[in-house]
Amino acid sequence: MPTGLHPGRRAAAAPAPARPRRRHRLPAALAGADPRPLAALDAGGCRPRAAAARLRHHRGARHPRRLDHHRPRDTTLLVHTPQGVWRVEALVADLAAGPRALPLEKADGIVSTALCDLVSRRWVRRMAEALAIPFYAALNVDGREGFYPSHPADRLLARGFRRDQIRDKGFGGAALGPAAPAAMAAAFRARGFAVRTAPSPWIIGANTPVMADSLAEGHAGAALAALPRGHGPAIRAWAEARRAQAMRGRLSARIGHTDLLALPPPPKRRR
Repeated sequence: MPTGLHPGRRAAAAPAPARPRRRHRLPAALAGADPRPLAALDAGGCRPRAAAARLRHHRGARHPRRLDHHRPRDTTLLVHTPQGVWRVEALVADLAAGPRALPLEKADGIVSTALCDLVSRRWVRRMAEALAIPFYAALNVDGREGFYPSHPADRLLARGFRRDQIRDKGFGGAALGPAAPAAMAAAFRARGFAVRTAPSPWIIGANTPVMADSLAEGHAGAALAALPRGHGPAIRAWAEARRAQAMRGRLSARIGHTDLLALPPPPKRRR
């Protein structure tokens, strides 16, 4: 079974005013790929209430539907949007099994959030081989991140955090981490999909001290677990300095993410 989010991702997933800066051209492209009401299968990454908003930009769909695969609190939700009423059904599946665990026959597309940097290269390859429908993966880390102002131990923390990102998360091998966008693009292009990407970084401002502190704490915890014990004092000193900066409203951060949309090739016409 997947081992879940790494400490940095858990901290960043906590409620906070920070929002990803994401342009909506990829969801619009997904919506435009099929004029019919969309039945989207969400392969984990958020709870039903958040999942209901992922494709809210679907144009022309009066009654879009959604199938969510993760452990739900609510099994069914009706969400009213300007585009119509969304029905969100939550199911439970073992995502480590990849496409074998998903009811692909009921879906017009696969979507996920903050998932694909946790999976393995093999998992992505199997997904690309199994799909003949669109695949949209949002918020995949891309390695372009930093805390501001700079600190002498930043490189040490970054090295430890990178090691944690690529440890096996239970998806059949080492996690992709920041290699996820490129690995997904290569796997889907090899199957004839048209692939588009767009940046979606998290921008955590100094005016959100709790979020900034939680993010730094998560990075420090990941680095402590990934690096030799001898680095412990330096990592803890970094975390203490970052907490002091956050509480004074002086700590900000940027966590780079990339969204990816893969559209299948059109079906071949029979002669």
